[in-house]
Order: sequence, then C-alpha cells, then structure tokens
Amino acid sequence: MTSDDAARFAHPAFDVYRGRFLAPPCHANEQACEIPSPAARGDAGVSRRMRRACGTASAYLRECGLQDRVPDRAGEGGGLLSINECKTPALTPTLSRAAGEGACVPAAASIKFISPPTRTLSAIDFERHVVEHGEVIVRPGNLHDEMNALVWRAFPKTKFTISKTHVALGETSDGKTRPRRRDVLTLFDEAGLIMLSERDDLREMNEQHQWRTLFVDHRAAFVAQAKPILFGHGAMEQLVTKPHRGLTVKVLWLPLPIASTFEAIDDYLAQRIEQDELLSANERRVPLPLLGIPSWFPENEDPRCYDDTETFRPRRQNTKNVSVTRSLVPHAGEG
Repeated sequence: MTSDDAARFAHPAFDVYRGRFLAPPCHANEQACEIPSPAARGDAGVSRRMRRACGTASAYLRECGLQDRVPDRAGEGGGLLSINECKTPALTPTLSRAAGEGACVPAAASIKFISPPTRTLSAIDFERHVVEHGEVIVRPGNLHDEMNALVWRAFPKTKFTISKTHVALGETSDGKTRPRRRDVLTLFDEAGLIMLSERDDLREMNEQHQWRTLFVDHRAAFVAQAKPILFGHGAMEQLVTKPHRGLTVKVLWLPLPIASTFEAIDDYLAQRIEQDELLSANERRVPLPLLGIPSWFPENEDPRCYDDTETFRPRRQNTKNVSVTRSLVPHAGEG
C-alpha cells in the first residue's frame, strides 16, 4: 500500500466524519500512520501492515468499531481489531421496541456488526436480518462493507429505517422484481449525498444543472451556506479505490442548518423516510458530480473545470426518469 493510497483515503469528502468516526488522516509524504501499540489498545494482534501503512480503511476506522477480526491482508498473521470488541455503549447489541410498533428499532445506535453467515443471504434477507436481529453483516477485508459500517455509525436511525422499509415493501407480486421505492432507497444507500442548506436558490441551481452558476458564480455562498455529506457507501468505496471524473451521486438537499449535528440529521431523515416524505417511489433524483464540490478536488479551482459537459451535463428537457438499475456494488448479502 503506497502513500498515494493513504492520501486518497484522506480525501476531504471524509473530513465530516473525521474526529468522531474516523481517525486523523495520513499525509501524502508520510510512510506510516502512528498506530497505538497492541498493549495500548489492549489487543494482542494489531497487524504489522497497519503499523506500516494506513492506506486501508481499517487503519482509519476509529475505536475498533468498524473492522471485523480477519487475517491480515498481506498474509502476515495476527488480526485486526474486532468490530465488537470496543467496550463502548454505542455498540451494545440491544434493541428497543417502539411504542405501538411491531418492529424493533435501534437504541442509541445499538447495532452489532457480524461476520457473514455460512449461507449467503439475498438482498431482502440481508435487510430482514438487520431488522429482526439488529446485526449488520460485514465481510472480512471488504472495503465496501467497512464503508457501510461507517455510515451505520453516523446515521443508525436512517440506515435502520431504510432496512425496515425494504422489508415492509418486500418483492412485487410476481416475485421477480421489487417495488420501485426499493430501487430509490438502494440508489441513495449506495450513491447518495446529503446536502445541508437553507438556501433554496442553491438547491434550484443544482436541480437545473446550472453548474457554473452554482459552483463559480455562487461559489462563496455554496462554501459558506451548504454542507455536503457523502452518505452512499458504494460511492465512498469508489472514491477510495477507483476515483474518476465522472463519479456522480444522487443528492438529497435538506433544509437544515449546516451546523446540524449527526443526531439531528439522522432524526430528520429517518422520520421523513418512514413517512414516505423523502426517497419516495416518484421522487426526482438530482445528480451531482463530485468533481464539482469546492475544496474536494483542486481541479475545480479553475472555472474551466465546469466546461467539461461530459461530467457536468446540462439537464435534459421533457424526459422521464429512467428506472433505477442495480448496477452498484452489492450489499454483503448480495455477493
């Protein structure tokens, strides 16, 4: 793992999670991260590779809360810290039953991360396992699943509500397809971005694909009065492993102050998804090329960046939304 790999994982897109959910980043000119010794961590097997380089997600996932115990990826033996070894209340595997509801809901982010079962679960069974047992499957050494666990730590109520909605919707009557809203939920779960802003005009510029207006003419306003939070764990994985100019997410603008806490955002999202006010079956999906977000990529400091119409595409007129396909990286239960 090179220092370039470490620098990629230290992308500014992850800054919003850093400090609370992620460890400090490595710098590109460093050959190693400072990893606490096994004695200091109370664990006998922090891998030698983790001490050498911090380009893997595991080196950044804070408080041993997101990494299952697996053999070291370089085959050096030992093992990484178990995702459930931290003695933190947030990882207590307990559920509480909401008043008047049949399903259990997470109690203060009380979701347990587990290794895959012997039998591979289908997509719907994966979600059902979350709802019924309060357990999220994390495949050992799988960056996609580690990113999913990161989002679970930050937005437990929203993630649980998404799983619960999947289960409630189930499959369609023919048993071969699934309701459209499940596709909408999956797309946001894999490739979604939350945008906090109380500026309706900025949101409208995004909806109309007015990229230069939003990111050049109103750049200062965007920086000061909008806050992007990458939510989709599939997009996170691609940003780390396969970053490219065309990496585009589906953005959900929320009329919340940019100083809103994770808890406040989580409550807002979960309640409105539960009530079918957000991520509904007929909701128009708004694209946002990650390349355009100020401070995320040095290239967009030059206004000519936004002249690339292959990346910053104009809005198509008089077209209907194309049905969402499941072309994204699958959940742990899907592959």
